[in-house]
Amino acid sequence: MLFPPMMLTAAALLQDTVTIQVNDNTTRTSWYTQPIWLAVGGVALVLIILIAVLAGRSGRGNTTVVK
Repeated sequence: MLFPPMMLTAAALLQDTVTIQVNDNTTRTSWYTQPIWLAVGGVALVLIILIAVLAGRSGRGNTTVVK
């Protein structure tokens, strides 16, 4: 493909004068690494374990009724 001489001259001139810089200084964190969500997840895990243990202990059939 042949380019006209004017386009080549314009491209050569632009090549030396255009500088593009992109700076991205933002920090991004995921929602699950935030301390508040780690605490909420920890409390929820403890409650689930507590409910499972209490449910397992409730069906043993021990009564204090004297017949």
